[in-house]
Amino acid sequence: MQRLGYRSNFTIYDQADQVRLTKQVLEELEKDPKRFVPRGIHAQISAAKNQLVTPAEYAERVASFYDQTVAETYDLYQRRLFASNCGRLRRPADADGAGARALPRRA
Repeated sequence: MQRLGYRSNFTIYDQADQVRLTKQVLEELEKDPKRFVPRGIHAQISAAKNQLVTPAEYAERVASFYDQTVAETYDLYQRRLFASNCGRLRRPADADGAGARALPRRA
């Protein structure tokens, strides 16, 4: 984990924590949470992470104002996770449907 830049006492964020952080980031970016629903924005970020798309790569693919908001949120979200020494709880998409495992990721 230290090779990835995390300290040995890292924290794992569950789904609720991740959505809460997304909401905080949206507020920091002064985005209206009624227009940009944190759960929906987080779903886009999570999909990008699952495809191993970094915030910078996501920003290169922006095709709309909504995408631009996701890109800005994704970038700040990742910086906040890393600054807090946090990873995310991830469910691997494997054929046997195995349970969740902790996999801190730094994009």
